[in-house]
Amino acid sequence: MYSLTLMIISFWLIQCTAALQKSPNSENQEKAIEREYNALAINHFMEGSLLDLQENYAAAIEEYKKALRFDSTSATIHLSLSEDYTRLSKYAEAIMSAKKAIALDPESEEAIGLIARIYFVTERYALASRWYDRLLKLNSQDINAWYQLAESYERAGMRKNAAQAYEELYDTNSSVSEALLRAGDLYERMGEEEKSVELFSKYYEENPENQALRRKLADYYVDKGKFEEAKKLYQDRLLENANDLSTLISLGDLYWREGNIELTKEHFIKLLPGNEKEWRIYFYLGIVSAELDEFPESEKYLKELIKISPRNPVGYSNLGRIYLVQEKYTEAIVVLNSGEKIAPNSWSVMYLLGSAYNQVGNYEKAERALERAILIRPEDTSTITVLASVYDNLKKYDESDELHLQILSKDPTNTTILNNYAYSLSVRGIKLKNALEMAQVAVKKSPKNPAYLDTLGWIYFKLGKFDQALEYIKKSLEIDQSSAEVLEHMGDIQQELGNREKSKEFYKKALDAEKTESTTIEKNIFKE
Repeated sequence: MYSLTLMIISFWLIQCTAALQKSPNSENQEKAIEREYNALAINHFMEGSLLDLQENYAAAIEEYKKALRFDSTSATIHLSLSEDYTRLSKYAEAIMSAKKAIALDPESEEAIGLIARIYFVTERYALASRWYDRLLKLNSQDINAWYQLAESYERAGMRKNAAQAYEELYDTNSSVSEALLRAGDLYERMGEEEKSVELFSKYYEENPENQALRRKLADYYVDKGKFEEAKKLYQDRLLENANDLSTLISLGDLYWREGNIELTKEHFIKLLPGNEKEWRIYFYLGIVSAELDEFPESEKYLKELIKISPRNPVGYSNLGRIYLVQEKYTEAIVVLNSGEKIAPNSWSVMYLLGSAYNQVGNYEKAERALERAILIRPEDTSTITVLASVYDNLKKYDESDELHLQILSKDPTNTTILNNYAYSLSVRGIKLKNALEMAQVAVKKSPKNPAYLDTLGWIYFKLGKFDQALEYIKKSLEIDQSSAEVLEHMGDIQQELGNREKSKEFYKKALDAEKTESTTIEKNIFKE
């Protein structure tokens, strides 16, 4: 303890001696007085230092104050006083004393760093960044100061400055390659993908063993359609370990994203022997088989996925999706109900289950499942769209309108919602002018969509404009004649135009197209 005190005192004495040597030789008397005062200052400084070692900071402060009475020109005393004020959380006094130390010694890294730390811990990050910047101008090799500068910038909301600070740290000391990662993360969060990838790539060149970063870079290249760059990353890894299953699966995923379905299937079939318990292989074989319209094979692989990984919702959701594509709604409901039991918080399971119930007209169960999906992903447009349709069918129009308007407030050109909302209003016979405007926008954006053409035609029908209604319903049927609803609409239009025989013809077609009971039966128009 005492050796440390002597070291502190020796350092202080050296400073005092240096100051004395700068005094003019002609002022010997004042010099002698200064020495006497310095001697008294030393005594109080020694007492303060001993009290610091005993962690009696309040008493040490009093001694340092006494020392300053005899020598107010000592940067060391001011700095010691500042440190003790900091220990006692008296930050205003600490900053004041540190600034006095800096005034006496402008290159005092300790005093500048202390002020920077005080501003940081008191959450005045913009001020902290200024002082860390000043500190680094004196010592650019202070790695901790660089990190603190970047952190101060980030907490002050100055992400760009923070990223640049990390880049400067790396430029100053290339051994600190982690700074590239931190800068890359910041640029990524700012949406500057190209800059982030540039830094991630530079880091990867120095740290090729970082598999997580390799995957991040590969994902970026895939998203940008730069498949060759992504392949090279995986092939580099396979040169190190040709049997790295994770990389082999990622390479297969790359083939799939590239759109090379046949190669994807061939790749995963080759991976299957010896890896029969790897669920991801069955997942890819399941989805690519479906894309090749090989539905029995797809079902087989996805059922195997469920068998080997029964707690994994991916198997249930994708098998349910395959059934939905084939319009096997009962089978979809069965498998998705099983998925709900093991993963009630899976958005895909609940969304697909709600969609399946909606298709078979079980709107109450569809409502329950889709409301659950909304809780999981409140902003998902596809869920909101289907749920709004379900509310319409349940005649919960307030809820339906709210969902339609929710999407349109964020995306006023969403054609699906414009069409659905317009049709809902037309069915109710309200706000037909607004409905017409929305339907016209939808048709203008998608002039070959039969559902949109039917909606526009039906609104004209509701407005009593039967010739225009006929024009658009006819266009809809020229594209698709399988919809019972559109055929029924044509029957209604023909009836209003006085073409009774044609109306009967279309009502009969509507009945033939219907798979469930329809309002066309209730029209009783076949009675003479």
